[in-house]
Amino acid sequence: MRSLAPFLIFVCLAMPVGAQERVRGGPLPRPTELLLLPDTPRGHQAAPMPGNAFLETQRRLLFVIRFDRASAGQEISVRIFSVNTTQSNGATVGQTAIAIENAGTLPIAVSLPRNWPVGEYGIALSRNGQAIATLPFLVRPESPRNGPITVGEILVERSLGQGQFESAPRPRPSDRSIFFATRAQGSRTDGARITWIFTAVETAGGAAEVARAMIERQYIENTPLEFDVSMPRDWPVGRYRLDLLIDNEPAASREITIAP
Repeated sequence: MRSLAPFLIFVCLAMPVGAQERVRGGPLPRPTELLLLPDTPRGHQAAPMPGNAFLETQRRLLFVIRFDRASAGQEISVRIFSVNTTQSNGATVGQTAIAIENAGTLPIAVSLPRNWPVGEYGIALSRNGQAIATLPFLVRPESPRNGPITVGEILVERSLGQGQFESAPRPRPSDRSIFFATRAQGSRTDGARITWIFTAVETAGGAAEVARAMIERQYIENTPLEFDVSMPRDWPVGRYRLDLLIDNEPAASREITIAP
């Protein structure tokens, strides 16, 4: 089965110190700066680091988001999520709702009991369901780890709903969405280009490329890779093939037969 569970074990989001009057109306506040801080005894009072990246070994990530002082007291919903990492894409890391401090700052902390997966993350800010902004940041390796990549068997699955899947090596025409999952073994922390190509080889609807998807830079470190393809109607019966390319080189393939 595909592994879609969030990869975080422990999350802690720091709450601002001191009571704030919560302002619910008016124009949406706009962040003016995202500061990344080292993990020191000074906490959110430490001098910010240059750039927008943490090292993977900093297990407690500290942020300060700056707003105009006029935004003080407004309650902001914060969601930190992975965008493209070695362990998960699109997983929520943590979320909370906190008020902007009187100084116009929003201090946040999120922790892991181990090194952070390398890759791209985002902080989504909203107020009362209205999106404000998404602020990107990176987690980088202490030093690049780039070596050979091998890919395991490509599994075929169907959705049972509510995030549940079952093995479906011989999909039915009525399986409008077909899901594929595998794992890339090895490390490519600088990222690799991932290309999926799904082709109708010999089917009742003919032979043609059905779908193609590419991730320009996928960070890899024993990383799950997933692809799904959908049809707005029943699939034509016959033989299909999925090809996986890494940096434009063939890495794995899987043939399936769709039959009643």
